[in-house]
Amino acid sequence: MIENISTKEQFESKFLNEEKEILVLIETKTGGAFKFGDMWAPSNRPLAFIDLADNSLHSESIRLEWLVEDRDWKYYFKPQTAFRVKVRPQKPGSSSRYKHLFMLVEVLEEGVKDKRFDKILKEYNTEVIYEDEDFYFVLNKEYDWFEGAIKYKDEDIDLNVETEDLEELKNILSAYKAATKNFDEWLNRIKKFAAEQLTGLANDWQEKETPEITKKDFFDRVELSSIVLEPENNFIVDLHDDDMFFGHIICVYGNLDGKLDSANIEG
Repeated sequence: MIENISTKEQFESKFLNEEKEILVLIETKTGGAFKFGDMWAPSNRPLAFIDLADNSLHSESIRLEWLVEDRDWKYYFKPQTAFRVKVRPQKPGSSSRYKHLFMLVEVLEEGVKDKRFDKILKEYNTEVIYEDEDFYFVLNKEYDWFEGAIKYKDEDIDLNVETEDLEELKNILSAYKAATKNFDEWLNRIKKFAAEQLTGLANDWQEKETPEITKKDFFDRVELSSIVLEPENNFIVDLHDDDMFFGHIICVYGNLDGKLDSANIEG
């Protein structure tokens, strides 16, 4: 018979009982949390940490998590600042996608100095730009993606690429250029797919006495909002809904090889 365990016990079961001290270099203040049982688990992704047990520096795949009872995240942190903290490491064989996942136990000291962190911060604050004859992108290091725009119908449309690697960026853009040689044709196919998938739902959302929305109406009313390109040449195209879904964004998922996977309303 499995005994009921508390939310706190369940959360802490992902981590070793061993407590250790590390120095963490925080990138941004704590911005959110996920629901964990009847509590909340805020998180923060530091730029780097130093394990004080062996003085080793680590700068990839790091995450701090902790548990709170309400929406006060407790530890917000000062950006680009180093803290000495007490943590519990994740258990070996954890299913977490983070190589270095820690449960935050206590913040011990703020404003800690280490020259190795200075080098990391200097690199972090150096702007990374990619530019060619068609595009201009700037790396957003907080979100690990390149941000740019395209001109469409005299409007700037956000075009973001979910990578921080320049070579991968070039490869994705090459596939995007090939897929959108005839941009209007490419976009119209996406709008038509959205109309086929969502016109029925759009009518369900309408008030009584509202004229029925046809697939052609749907196609004509939606407008391009933004494009996100992802690794493996996947993409998300966001469309303005013209209030058919009361301001929700229509998201179409597909691949630059021509496959369209799904259309949903989000946001």
